[in-house]
Amino acid sequence: GINTDHTSIVDDKGEVAPSQIINRNNSQAENEIIFRSLAPATGQNTYALQKNMPAGQENGVSVARMDNGDYRIESDHYRVDIDPSAGGVIKHLIAKKLGNKDFVDPRDSRKFNEIRGYFTAEERFISSTEQPATVEIFENGPVRALVEVSGKIASTPFTQTIAIMQDEARIDLGIRIHWEKDT
Repeated sequence: GINTDHTSIVDDKGEVAPSQIINRNNSQAENEIIFRSLAPATGQNTYALQKNMPAGQENGVSVARMDNGDYRIESDHYRVDIDPSAGGVIKHLIAKKLGNKDFVDPRDSRKFNEIRGYFTAEERFISSTEQPATVEIFENGPVRALVEVSGKIASTPFTQTIAIMQDEARIDLGIRIHWEKDT
């Protein structure tokens, strides 16, 4: 396993790269390390795992639970606020490098990241906002933040993942709907 207190990633110039240890299954034997690799467009760079020195850390992406129960993921590019009480919808998606533009319209009757569909057995449209969701933090920076939102649409469970990396103008989203019956 990787000793999280005394390991860092070093490039071929001896510079420490920001890195993050990810512990899988609460087992040091299953640790992973992620870091931001920089290389010229047509070139390469060499990195080494260096023991007996602290991991390279800098201000980076992070996740926090807010006083109102929402969760906030924040990086150099984005601020994303997730509302578990409304089924895990995104209340704010602010692009910092676009003049703090918020891509969520609070006046819209449909919520950002809402799951909605017509359920024939219930004979109506049902939304994920009708039931609260839970948010679990799996990774908390400084290189990557990853949360999992678990909720239900009608009686059907779903799991969403939201991942944001520092220095990346990209948000990775995933969804798995656990259909048990025809709707």
